[in-house]
Amino acid sequence: MTALPILGGPPARRRAVLMRRVRWLVAATITYNVVEAVVAISAGTVASTSALIGFGLDSTIEVASAAAVAWQFSGRDPEAMITRVKQLARLAGLPANEADACATSAERQNQVVAMRFAGEQMFQIRGTPTLIINGKRHDGSTEFADLDKLLRPMVGRG
Repeated sequence: MTALPILGGPPARRRAVLMRRVRWLVAATITYNVVEAVVAISAGTVASTSALIGFGLDSTIEVASAAAVAWQFSGRDPEAMITRVKQLARLAGLPANEADACATSAERQNQVVAMRFAGEQMFQIRGTPTLIINGKRHDGSTEFADLDKLLRPMVGRG
């Protein structure tokens, strides 16, 4: 696994231009592949050929891949995210120098990503919100009243 491209990179103005280009390219890719999938699957169904149907299904995989890229580039500025993570780490008691070292370490970033993927598989996480409390998965609402009902018995106040 390679390091995440979080820190450094082009200046803010150049990054904004590149982000717009990525979004346009992703939108064009999704549009093209959706049309390609519909045409190929339809033609394959009419002609009773599994090759065209398979080609169309492959296009749907391309759409899913492009959607993942779109999601990745739809988030906030990575620099702001790193700053916030460092603030949270300091609030949790991690010394500032250790929080900075952790946030800028490619090895640590890779470890976090690997742990996230392992946790997603172990707990079969399929979406958000999903909370893992005492080894048990809880899907659904994050409304205060619902979380209060869930957590009160665990802290002995239920």
